[in-house]
Amino acid sequence: LADAEQSYARVLAAQPARGDWWIERARTAYFQSRFDDEAEFARTALQATLGRTLVELPGSVPLQDASAVEALRWLGDADIRRFGARLEQDPALAIAAMLEGLRAFAFVATSPFGDDTDWTSFASFHGALGLWREQFAAARVGALRVPDGRAVRQCITQALWSGGRSEFGP
Repeated sequence: LADAEQSYARVLAAQPARGDWWIERARTAYFQSRFDDEAEFARTALQATLGRTLVELPGSVPLQDASAVEALRWLGDADIRRFGARLEQDPALAIAAMLEGLRAFAFVATSPFGDDTDWTSFASFHGALGLWREQFAAARVGALRVPDGRAVRQCITQALWSGGRSEFGP
């Protein structure tokens, strides 16, 4: 993995506009448990793919670019993994990771490429934050969008259980 990282760093220094290579670099950072790098590479992949940052994306329009969606998957993944460590170090950084991750997962899940795993990630991030109503709402919409999604239905059950409303599960 270290060799792959060095190779990606070298070729991206020469061709920084290759969003697909930045995505692979984010994947490599994930496998090395370097989540700060994963987030940075995913942000760069999004910029290279769309020419915009996450904050500049219009929230009212579903994302239609598969590479941008993949970059946001890695960004959301990095943020959820960084959240706990950030909370111990600096609450302001934790809040920034939380907001960025939730926004990234929201774009991914609501895109035409959003699947059961994406909706589960979005809902579960809410649950990890103790936002059970929001977890339920996200999982419910996910279950409507992906009716055969078992994992997202499990998120509904988890949200109801955690929120003290398990009687509504059936």
